Amino acid sequence: MQRDCPGPTARVLPTRPGGPPLDLSPLLEERGRVDPRIYVDPEVYELEQERVFGRSWLFLAHESQLERPGDFITTYMGEDPIIVSRQDDGSVAAFLNQCRHRGMRLTQEDAGHTRVFTCTYHGWTYDRGGRLSSVRDEREIYRCPVDRDRWSAVRVPRVESFHGFVFGTWDEHAPSFRDSLGDAAWYFEPLLDGVGGTEVIGVTKWTVHCNWKFGAEQFASDGYHFGMSHLSALKALMSQVPGAPRTMQEATPPPDGGRQFKNAQGHGALMAALPPNLMRGARLAFEPKANEWLLGPRQDFLVRKYGEARASVFIPASNLFPNVGILPAANALRVWQPKGPEQMEVWSYVIADADAPADVKQAIRLGNQRTFGSTGIFEQDDTHNWTEIQRVLKGRRARREIFNMEMDSGTQQDAEGRFPGTTANRSSSEVAARAFYRRWASLLSTEGAP
Repeated sequence: MQRDCPGPTARVLPTRPGGPPLDLSPLLEERGRVDPRIYVDPEVYELEQERVFGRSWLFLAHESQLERPGDFITTYMGEDPIIVSRQDDGSVAAFLNQCRHRGMRLTQEDAGHTRVFTCTYHGWTYDRGGRLSSVRDEREIYRCPVDRDRWSAVRVPRVESFHGFVFGTWDEHAPSFRDSLGDAAWYFEPLLDGVGGTEVIGVTKWTVHCNWKFGAEQFASDGYHFGMSHLSALKALMSQVPGAPRTMQEATPPPDGGRQFKNAQGHGALMAALPPNLMRGARLAFEPKANEWLLGPRQDFLVRKYGEARASVFIPASNLFPNVGILPAANALRVWQPKGPEQMEVWSYVIADADAPADVKQAIRLGNQRTFGSTGIFEQDDTHNWTEIQRVLKGRRARREIFNMEMDSGTQQDAEGRFPGTTANRSSSEVAARAFYRRWASLLSTEGAP
């Protein structure tokens, strides 16, 4: 068995290239002790914007949101506002939602359709790809023509689509999105695939007064909280869903069924290889008509395409580094949008198989809102936990007390070859959280952001 508990490593991180060092030792110890200043310190937050969000692949949009040339949505990469637009040739482009004249947003809309983007401040106009196309009164007020190439909107240099999910990165030299997944592709690909492809059938957004990393670390690694934080909601749901387990003991996977995946890229997933009698219990969020589809045509599709082993692995929650939570238990993809060191926005995309019947899609949408929408019975538990931690950390003494993230220090490669990569032999573990923070700390300690 490989041990996952080397000695502590103190880190001194520069705040920016050429800047004075920010002494955050012990910011993070390899064995899992975390300085809570990582959740409150403005300098750490600014460094994250530059070196984590400035280098990583970030979720931008789903292709179903951009059906026709001229369709666009707006989003963020870190705190940078972004326009994502379908081009005339069918490709997808992304660029800063910022006029190059004086910095005004090019559009205030969440989504729409347009031929051009015209800045409402002074009237500079850009085409669907962000290229500067006209300058108001240019001949009268400029001595020379404004250089269109020099003053076009700043393009995101790398944009790639993975089963319809569009990701972008500022790092021109980054590996492809698929390569950036590493072993995680084995787990995530079936989650993001679907019968006839996938589509976004609803988006909700809400503000949570906590650091963005609370959502990311929980989705990557925290199977431990479920039987405590969500106990009352879980019992209520089990009593309503036909065929679901009736007791907590029945709902618990067998000892060798729960595992946790981690890798060096910082991705993590909770998982269980569930027998058929427990698959329905894993889908407690949904009404019978949705479960019939999810456990029937969808499951059959996954078995045919990916094989029985991959199709039978149920992943209730997972996180793509840095800030994309995937919640198959509610057919949702989450983006933890950072809005300062003590606030984030949760952007929740409800996902369905494109070929699912309309009534199934509606049932999935309602099931998601009932459980993990902004007022969902599980979501309220998570929001309460995260915001209360953040409130506690307003205390001077509380910010000095190191957090313990040492659970399950032993990891192993799956002996039977069922699971690629490195996995812990139980879902109640913190190996993926430690891997998340190793990747996070590695990026923060390396200069040269794009």
